[in-house]
Amino acid sequence: MAVEKEKVIARFRAGKFRNVPITNQRLDAIATKLATKIPDEADDNAIDLELDDLNDLLPGGFMEVHKNDQRQDNEKKKQKQNQEPTPDPNPEPEPDSNDLAKLIAAAVTQAIAPISEKLNNLEAEKQQQTKRQRATSLLPGVSDEFLDLVMPGMPDDEEGQAAWAEKGKSAFTAKVTADNNANLGPGGIYRAMPPDGQVKEASKEEVGTLLNHILPK
Repeated sequence: MAVEKEKVIARFRAGKFRNVPITNQRLDAIATKLATKIPDEADDNAIDLELDDLNDLLPGGFMEVHKNDQRQDNEKKKQKQNQEPTPDPNPEPEPDSNDLAKLIAAAVTQAIAPISEKLNNLEAEKQQQTKRQRATSLLPGVSDEFLDLVMPGMPDDEEGQAAWAEKGKSAFTAKVTADNNANLGPGGIYRAMPPDGQVKEASKEEVGTLLNHILPK
């Protein structure tokens, strides 16, 4: 069993990171991912160690995550302001609500909506399975937990996937090295050796590139 994510959130807000003004949305994403790696019997100290571990993994730590979120939010606001259309001074009148063709079309759409939703869900599941098979072939030997973390960021094109796989291998290798060097014992996030047996430290740039993959908003 894993610890409840609310307990991880509570330790983040009450512990050494309490002054990091990270958003609730981002903290919820962090806690959701991290909680699955922590046993439910873990005490506050054990949770703090896992938070420290993740903070060390991220370039700039949680504070840089917060700053990065702020920059992205500000950029989105600017783009939205620039894209807002100018109101039409002479808008076309709304069509007659009693129009028979409109009523028929609305009824048909409503009737087939459940079928369309089911078909869309089946297609999404199939695409997810295919994507996981591809991710597994690109990152052989990594843990399932690591694959779950980075798979949302896998590009669709082969060239992008190749670059993504190289950075993923480096990030996994760096994590294995950090865990082995720290000698924290059982309970860490990743505990396997890399597939080629060669442990090397990934650069901060490589780990930083995976920031939004590891901790998606």
